[in-house]
Amino acid sequence: MSKKIIFRVFTVIFAIIIVALVVPSFINWNSYKTPLLELINKQTNFDIAIDGDIKLSLLPRPYLSVAQVSIKNQDDLQVKNAEPLAKLKQLSFAIDFLPLLSRKISIRSVELIEPVISVTKQTNDTKDSFSASVNLSGKNTNDSSSKNDKKGRQQSNKPKNEGSEALSLNITKASVVDGSVTLIDSKTNKKTEIKAINLSGGFSFTHGFDMKAGANIDGLQVNGTIKGGAFVNGFPSTLDAQCAVMQEKGMQGAVTLSGKHKDGAFLIKASSDAIKVPMKIQLGTQTIDLAKGVQFNVDATIRDKVATINTLKAKVADINLTGKGTFNTEKNVGSLGVALTSNILNATGTIGVDLSQAKPMVTADLVLPKVDDKAWTKTANTKTSPNAKSHHESAQKSSQERWSKDPIDLSALQSMNANVSLSIDKLSLNDIDAAKVKLHLILNNGLATIKQLSANVFDGGATVTGKLDSKSGQLTTDVKLVNMNVLKLPGVKGSALKAGTLNISAAITTKTTSMHAIINHLGGVANLDVGKTVVEGVDIKQFMADLKTTKDIGGLTKLKASFDRKADMGFNHVRGDVKLTNGVANTRNFEIDMNEGAIKSAGTVDLPNWKLALNSILTVRDVKNLPNLAINITGSIDQPQFALDMDQLQKALLQLAANQLADRAKDVVKKKVAEQLGGKANGKMADKVGGEAAKAIGKILPGLFG
Repeated sequence: MSKKIIFRVFTVIFAIIIVALVVPSFINWNSYKTPLLELINKQTNFDIAIDGDIKLSLLPRPYLSVAQVSIKNQDDLQVKNAEPLAKLKQLSFAIDFLPLLSRKISIRSVELIEPVISVTKQTNDTKDSFSASVNLSGKNTNDSSSKNDKKGRQQSNKPKNEGSEALSLNITKASVVDGSVTLIDSKTNKKTEIKAINLSGGFSFTHGFDMKAGANIDGLQVNGTIKGGAFVNGFPSTLDAQCAVMQEKGMQGAVTLSGKHKDGAFLIKASSDAIKVPMKIQLGTQTIDLAKGVQFNVDATIRDKVATINTLKAKVADINLTGKGTFNTEKNVGSLGVALTSNILNATGTIGVDLSQAKPMVTADLVLPKVDDKAWTKTANTKTSPNAKSHHESAQKSSQERWSKDPIDLSALQSMNANVSLSIDKLSLNDIDAAKVKLHLILNNGLATIKQLSANVFDGGATVTGKLDSKSGQLTTDVKLVNMNVLKLPGVKGSALKAGTLNISAAITTKTTSMHAIINHLGGVANLDVGKTVVEGVDIKQFMADLKTTKDIGGLTKLKASFDRKADMGFNHVRGDVKLTNGVANTRNFEIDMNEGAIKSAGTVDLPNWKLALNSILTVRDVKNLPNLAINITGSIDQPQFALDMDQLQKALLQLAANQLADRAKDVVKKKVAEQLGGKANGKMADKVGGEAAKAIGKILPGLFG
């Protein structure tokens, strides 16, 4: 009797178990979606919606399938038309039942069909962040089991020595079908799309992993495989990976990766053939075409959270880079000693990076013996004629044509902080040849501070300090140029300037958002002194010589001819103070000193419109009684026009002739009076009477031309 009871009890229990395992397959789980989602949304920072069916069965193995799933951050619920963080056409997975009895998770299969993920990068003044975050622990981020350090990074209370061996997870088959990820920069609204993501394979901490994957990154197709052994201290015991980069025209390159545990360290090697990346980089005047191939080899060791780069070799075009260094994966700081060689430049030094801050901090201390873009481009130097057409045409350009309105992108200065020191022995870049170049630049939250920029350049010296705000584009700088050869300045060849030694002290402000903005926002003050200057223009030397020999109005034609004749004008100094306002230089005390005389000018030099307008007064030395002459200097800055006030010159010549006539009349009158009085008065009285009469005549004659 007792046996029958026991049998019946076991039969009932077995039946209950069978029913418990079978019944879930017949339950309409869709009716439980609402309370289930409310529970999930309460325990996470996500708002999850399921618009499709939910299917659950326990036989022959636990299986769950969910269709039409969308996931949003709860913070985005108040944002109108906010895109979901993720959408899936279907999510399904099956779990082996028996391993669960021994507290092991064995996922027979997990499949994501057409997952679509959208992540927005938020950019602000202090840090870059992403609006979406994934809590891999599965716990609420507000849980007391985690805490924040002083820098806001999340720290876990989980014991540090709890390694991957404590977790028993096995995924027999995992797959992603036609997934996509869109990365959006909130500031620039730039989108990076990763499409056609397909993945298949298996994963186990205790047995290793074997996966295949592929994706299309902005039109670049990437396919690869990765295999690894059981995990030891957070790393697989062995690692082998291959990655192929392709486009429509075929394979573009391949990367191989291998690694293994040895003596408590993980040794890793990575290398590539000539990867052809569809991208070009402009460096000075040279365009580096990455489609021609990028090669690299890396040999590194990871031990006790420190990655040591034993050797690094890379090559692109004719640039070769070698280096070695370390990176602490716990502190997120590292340094790399580098040596770079190429036709354009060579460099040695150290580069450091600190990723523990809100923004990456980069430090660099590099020595460059030589930077030469002429060696890189190998283009022959072409001499420009003094009367080159290009300079004449440039003088005819409008402001808009001359100064480009193309925006200058300074956003890169906001992406990181930096402390950079550069030392260049010899620099040849475009039209600049310099030596002993030293630069110390500090970049902090988008503000670039030039602590030092000095160089021996154009046969003289230059020092610059200043600050550049990359957000507003505002630049404030102090500049000193000493003893520079003006003929070596960019843009001087082919202009009217033939010789000179330049000295400038200036405090300048402007906006660097475009070349047009730089010129149109120039402001500040400057002191200019150009010594031993030669300018092509009026034959001023001959003009002054003719002035000294001209006796009357009859020489006017000769004077005009010598003034209109083109010749080199030599000046001892061109000096003065300048006030800059919106790109226009105003001066009231510009002075040009010559052996024969001097010119004082007041007026404007309009850089935005490339024009000048100076009212000048010419003073001639060693010519008695000649009044100052007016000269107007107008036209383009590089081809100025000189106009002499002919009416004033004519009047001056008449005045000169009258003065000379008066002098002759005084002599004649004085002589005649003396003769008439010679027998009737002594000589002293005759001189006095004759002199008074001569003075009266001398006042009357010049006054006729006054």
